Amino acid sequence: MDVFYLLLSTILCILLYIIYRFLTRKQDHWDKFGIPTVRNSVPYFGYVWPILMQRKSSGEIYHEIHESMPNCSMVGMYNCGEPELFLRDPDLIKSVMQTNFSNFQINGLQFNLELDPLLKRNPFVNVGEKWKNERAVLTNTMSTSKLRNMTVIIKEVSEKFLKYLNKNIKQNNNVWEAEVQTLFAKFTGEVVAGVGFGLDGQCFIKDTGTFVDMGSKIFEPTKLTALKQFITLFLPSLAKILGTGLLPKEFDTYCRCVVSDVLKARKQTGLRGNDFIQQICDLYKTENGEIDEDFVTCHATSFFLDGYLTSSYTLSRVAYHLSIYPDVQNKLRDEVKEILEKHKGTLTYDAIQDMKYMDLVIKESMRMSPVLSSLQKICSAEFKLVGYDGIEYVIKPGSKVIMCPSALHLDSKYWDNPEEFQPERFDDEHKNDFHKFVYLPFGGGPRICVGMRMAMIQMKYAISTLINNYSVTLSSKTKVPFAFDPVGIMNIPKGGIWLNIKPL
Repeated sequence: MDVFYLLLSTILCILLYIIYRFLTRKQDHWDKFGIPTVRNSVPYFGYVWPILMQRKSSGEIYHEIHESMPNCSMVGMYNCGEPELFLRDPDLIKSVMQTNFSNFQINGLQFNLELDPLLKRNPFVNVGEKWKNERAVLTNTMSTSKLRNMTVIIKEVSEKFLKYLNKNIKQNNNVWEAEVQTLFAKFTGEVVAGVGFGLDGQCFIKDTGTFVDMGSKIFEPTKLTALKQFITLFLPSLAKILGTGLLPKEFDTYCRCVVSDVLKARKQTGLRGNDFIQQICDLYKTENGEIDEDFVTCHATSFFLDGYLTSSYTLSRVAYHLSIYPDVQNKLRDEVKEILEKHKGTLTYDAIQDMKYMDLVIKESMRMSPVLSSLQKICSAEFKLVGYDGIEYVIKPGSKVIMCPSALHLDSKYWDNPEEFQPERFDDEHKNDFHKFVYLPFGGGPRICVGMRMAMIQMKYAISTLINNYSVTLSSKTKVPFAFDPVGIMNIPKGGIWLNIKPL
């Protein structure tokens, strides 16, 4: 009996050793090429272990990696047994994202389109000719004339926003302590409903059954959501086995029903809309003149995903920074009032474009606290990377490179006093003082966010509506500086951002 247990124990030990060796077979990859390497205490999982355990956010991990090797152009690391390359050198980043884009045109975050069919038209997940075609669809809807038309709807949303603010201020004795991520999600959700789908989103009226409600089901930082996102993004093979996608089935059903109802109503009434869906229908019909409903739904979903969450999170950061820097808030308010007077008290497209200091404030806020935790690319053709420190590495097809916007945005090597809020960094006098690839709030190169002009417009409408009528100060509920929630795939402040909003 003792011999049996001894033999069994020996076999188990051998099996465990074989499994261990298999899982860690690539753990010396970077040492072979002389690349400085992130050392992790947990074999196989590498740098993603704290993310899986929900101890740290991915953005926090990438930021730490960037800061841990200040003199290195590139850093080797491991993700679930696979080598990945972290880039710190802005010239290398430019090479990957722009100069040699054809070698790195695949985005690093991969999705299983069988599990997330609504993403199949999203330029973010496509490459080659399909990427060009799908990006062209969105680009055609973002011309200056079409953006100008969209502002008619955004202005209406701003008026709803002001009424919502007025109501809550009155109900709270002229000082409303508000969680502004939630507040601005209502604004961007209503914009998406109106500009994207031609609907009254009722985001300022209802809490359920709205675009805001659906968005929260994808991105709300809960432990279960974070686990699903981790499996989807870091363990795609396991995600396929488990049938786990990024978009919940409920969201898929909601989007398809909304688009179907809109298209049916327009077909029955013969009415046209002044919105994104109508533009898609006009530009891309089937050969017999029919509308491909799935095509429209997929692009409408892309519009929702691109326009809703990142803009609302950025808006909350802008308001946060205005609450901390009252001089900036006052200067911005003066500009808003001056521009409104010039345009007869109306927030028009031209009025928004005239708000130059507003541009600087939003850009500086995105520098200090970008929403994106990382930018990731996959090599599609062998390429030699040469860093500023002389390190060379020939990257092979299928290899992943990662960059961290927040770390680049706060690196004292590239910015003077990076921890200080200085909107003037981006004015005409100083905008060429920094390397263009150390500032990446919208990405960079040919894959730069196609909706960034639309994003800036809706953010300027929201902020100008707020500060023209109210002041914002920091609530005691908000920590300074705020820490990022360890769950979720984006840089989301833990506990939210709470501000006191009161009349001027």
